[in-house]
Amino acid sequence: AARANREGEALLEPPVVPALTALGWCALGRESLALPRVLMSLAWAVGALAAAWLARVLGGGALAPLLAATWCLFHPYALAAGRSVQPDVPMVALLLLGAACLARGRDDPSPRWSWRAAAALGAAVLVKLVAVFFAAPLLAWRLRHGRSIPLRDKGFFALAVVPSALWYAWGWFVEGSLRHQGSGRFRPALLGTAVFWSDLARRVDTVTGLRAFYAAAAVGALLLRGPARGVSLALLLGQVGLGVAFTQHIYTHDYYLLPLLPWVGVTLALGVSALLDRLPRGRSAARGLAFALALPLAARGTARAWRDADV
Repeated sequence: AARANREGEALLEPPVVPALTALGWCALGRESLALPRVLMSLAWAVGALAAAWLARVLGGGALAPLLAATWCLFHPYALAAGRSVQPDVPMVALLLLGAACLARGRDDPSPRWSWRAAAALGAAVLVKLVAVFFAAPLLAWRLRHGRSIPLRDKGFFALAVVPSALWYAWGWFVEGSLRHQGSGRFRPALLGTAVFWSDLARRVDTVTGLRAFYAAAAVGALLLRGPARGVSLALLLGQVGLGVAFTQHIYTHDYYLLPLLPWVGVTLALGVSALLDRLPRGRSAARGLAFALALPLAARGTARAWRDADV
């Protein structure tokens, strides 16, 4: 029955996580349910480091990276979601790496940042197609700001989408199993209902906390400038686009909001850093303030992980 169910179920994304798990089991010589969780935890840790790097590249100094990484690693929701065996975890990590490479290459004429960003964003789309909602506004921001991208570098991004294009073209035109995968996900009528917005608010509160989300939105609108505002807005637009395209899922599935978690962390970290820059001797207090903000969050997250060790 399990084999028949597996064969009858269409694969929307390439089975990257199951394939890595199977390779790990072959290397271990046995099946271990802990292995996929370890792999996802490593992927989320890479994403947290990418969030810290993104905050640093966007002008956050030494304070913002610490706050962004602490938020991504120790937020209560991240401790559970970061080890869940699903493609959203590596997708978010790859998106953050791509965003950091795009921001790093904004003023650097070297092509290395273009091909690194192309590789990360292309891999994110391959891991899960919805990454395109975030990759598109990030690329649009990069094309409009900073040094112009040479045709050679644009070719990197074109090549990066080839594996995804081949996979989804095969599933749609040849194998045919993807043709009905999108049915029922786009229901714009839900946007006019009160239950949609109330349930969506509860989902956001679960993932990031409503107050943190509203604070990040205010920081992005009022405090951030230049590349920091552009990247923050691009990531937020990606989440909005995903929500509109997948109206049926965005208010019923927490993991569709997972990209909001690092967005809130990076945006708030940059906001705190920008606020300190405007205060007298603000930078001299940055280190103490960083630990004062990071330690309670880390302690709260650790306590949550200890209590929910079986999650």
